[in-house]
Amino acid sequence: NRTNTIVDGLPPHSFEAVVAGGSNDLIAEQLWKTKPAGIETYGNVLIQVTDSQGDQQTIGFSRAISAYAWVRVTVSALNPEEPLSASPVAAIKKAVADYGTAQFGIGDDIITQRFFAAVYGAVTGLASVTIESAVTTLPTDTPVYTTGNVSIIRAEIALFDQNPVTVTGVIRWPIHTFR
Repeated sequence: NRTNTIVDGLPPHSFEAVVAGGSNDLIAEQLWKTKPAGIETYGNVLIQVTDSQGDQQTIGFSRAISAYAWVRVTVSALNPEEPLSASPVAAIKKAVADYGTAQFGIGDDIITQRFFAAVYGAVTGLASVTIESAVTTLPTDTPVYTTGNVSIIRAEIALFDQNPVTVTGVIRWPIHTFR
């Protein structure tokens, strides 16, 4: 926040680093070494570091808040001209979880349409699928799915795993005649 007023909860002339992983002390040390002079740090984690004069300085940053991502893939038609991949359900679950983990970071909205490439890239023999996504605060909450995008707040990170990925519909080995 470069202004003289509070913006999005940030005090004037401050910045907030939202971090996942790492040691609090090492993060605070790195922020102290790299932050601009005259700009304050802000966050819900406050750590004391010692400056070059031996004085204690308070460094603030925030930890990313977990949002549990859910994805539902419904296969509504298979391609009769192409064999279905072996273990299609497992392949779809893995592709969705891997893609979500690799592509969506802190504060990134879940763009549901992006999962189509991962699903079709992982499994042959699919003709038509519907993909829906959701997030919940707890892994035990009931998701409310949408085919649209899912908003993730600035300090939140969507966590992807294979367990909350469900695959339903026409997933079976089609009978093929070879000519």
